[in-house]
Amino acid sequence: MSSINLNDYLKKLSGVRWFIILDSTSGNVVAKSSGLPDHYVEPLIAISKYSVDLSREASKYITQLGGGESGNTIFVRFNNEGLEIDIVGEKVVISNIDYRLLDYIPKVLERIRKNNPVKCSKCGYDLTLEITTCSRCGRNIPFISNKCPFCGNDTSVKTCPNHGGYVDFEGRVVSGDIGILILSTIVGIVLLLAFLLAGTLLPKLKILLYGLGIAISSALIGVGVHRYRVK
Repeated sequence: MSSINLNDYLKKLSGVRWFIILDSTSGNVVAKSSGLPDHYVEPLIAISKYSVDLSREASKYITQLGGGESGNTIFVRFNNEGLEIDIVGEKVVISNIDYRLLDYIPKVLERIRKNNPVKCSKCGYDLTLEITTCSRCGRNIPFISNKCPFCGNDTSVKTCPNHGGYVDFEGRVVSGDIGILILSTIVGIVLLLAFLLAGTLLPKLKILLYGLGIAISSALIGVGVHRYRVK
């Protein structure tokens, strides 16, 4: 793990109040954010020294793990805020974050922990510690997320920061047939309007016709989007 890259990543990510990266053996501070109060450092160093043992002991009682595997993330949540402790190799990352990030940062760190980066399938660029901006709420979020943790906006397709083409959240190139997408959308809209008109003319069947129109048009548009998205 590059502590420098992780340091920059956490600085740019929206919803991270402060963080500190510590060496799990020596307790030395590897990196920390400017927003971390100075009087927090010593207590957090103490926490880092026993967090590895705590994670190992607690994981014994999580039935899904099995096989003696040790856990790597500890969550402590208070209302809308969370304290997250992540063990990544010889480093302990402690961060105060918006609770909505609790399902996102561990997935990124798990990629680093297992040396399983997300790379662009076209140019090979490492996307694991990249940031993207949500088009709806404007927050900086993990590139490898398929939706915004803050507003729920679909962010599964975005631009590769290296070659500039479209990729999905797993780095796969998006280059489907735009013609199919356009055609299926047009046909879906036309059919929806036709069913709406039929429902107006046949009021007794209005609900049924409206439902069929929405279902069929949604299915057609969905097929077009699926064919377009991922190569």
